[in-house]
Amino acid sequence: MCLRRDLVGDAPFDASLKFVPDWEFTTRVLMEGGRLFAVRTPLLEYRRHGGSETSLQTEDASRFVEEIAFLKQREAELGSPGWAASTGSARRRITVRGHLFVLATLDLVRGQRAAARAKWQVLRADLRRR
Repeated sequence: MCLRRDLVGDAPFDASLKFVPDWEFTTRVLMEGGRLFAVRTPLLEYRRHGGSETSLQTEDASRFVEEIAFLKQREAELGSPGWAASTGSARRRITVRGHLFVLATLDLVRGQRAAARAKWQVLRADLRRR
């Protein structure tokens, strides 16, 4: 994501979030009536490696805990008329749950039992708290 500081200010992201600050920012902009624009020309190159925060937070499942908490928050905030589809998406969390399921299964196949256990526990807890 690329931003114009003259439009969003010096600190547009919630510093308390480790994994979803961009998601929180974009949904907040839309909820407040703002607009986002896409640029089809690549503006940067992104590379993930095993030692990155993304990889580490995926392995120990902490990213999914944050994603689920964020979606629960958005579900509560989107209860007003006009946001029914978004509220349902936040409540179902299909993408997050599917990602947890696939990665936990792959961890088991690779023999990474601790990583698989962490993901299964997060998924199971989320499904039980419906």
